[in-house]
Amino acid sequence: MSINHDYSYTGMFRRGARGSIDIIADILSLCGSWNKKTKVMYKANLSHQMLKFYLWHLVELGLLEESTDMRFRTTERGHEFLSHYRSMTKLLAQLSKPATERAA
Repeated sequence: MSINHDYSYTGMFRRGARGSIDIIADILSLCGSWNKKTKVMYKANLSHQMLKFYLWHLVELGLLEESTDMRFRTTERGHEFLSHYRSMTKLLAQLSKPATERAA
């Protein structure tokens, strides 16, 4: 089960497994509203250990906030990160197109 992005990119910049930045963007996208860890884990296709690692770091960085009942939501700073991530992926998608197609 993977996340369907409208800002995905292919070509020479995206091969193989997701990188940390892609995983962070997936988690932040899933936490637009309050979500439990289990839902995020399955939707982001992460092991429990990996999810704990990323959630802890994202909360520490102020990109996610945690409720008292162990739910997570993207902060304003997290939304700003996602905005930059989406801009970057759109740029990379343009760069991976042939030059003749970019000029059109």
